[in-house]
Amino acid sequence: AREAEFIGQWEVATRHYRQALTLNPTLVEARNNLGTLYVRQQQLTAAISEFQAAVRLAPNYAMVRNNLGSAYFLIGEEALAIQEFLAALHIDGAYVSPLYNLASLYARRGDVGQAVAFLTRALAIEPGVWSWAQADADFDGIKASPEFQRLRTQSHVKR
Repeated sequence: AREAEFIGQWEVATRHYRQALTLNPTLVEARNNLGTLYVRQQQLTAAISEFQAAVRLAPNYAMVRNNLGSAYFLIGEEALAIQEFLAALHIDGAYVSPLYNLASLYARRGDVGQAVAFLTRALAIEPGVWSWAQADADFDGIKASPEFQRLRTQSHVKR
């Protein structure tokens, strides 16, 4: 399934993940990977179902919680997204993706304080996150803010 996914044969990959789950419905990685594949195909309801099933199997798997949060974010369910991102951080406080995702969500909302706070935490773990934020349209609405500009200056100083 992973090989088919890697070369862009999404239907084949989906079939293989489904076959694996038929043989063993408790394969958390297969559910997570299938959910991720569904996100790529804009099948968000199916993705959420797979991520929810994975969470039921492994509630302390930070990556699955983050992926579920991302799927919720994509469908506009911000409260559920925040809940899942925070759950992922509770499991693994050094996991950059949910920190970045929270920053992105709050930036899209126009909440500069929260966006900068989460982005600052993400940058402390992975300075390369700055390039993500620079290219991410979710941050466009706050890039001119003094707080974001201070963060930009601090990020350049650390390099």
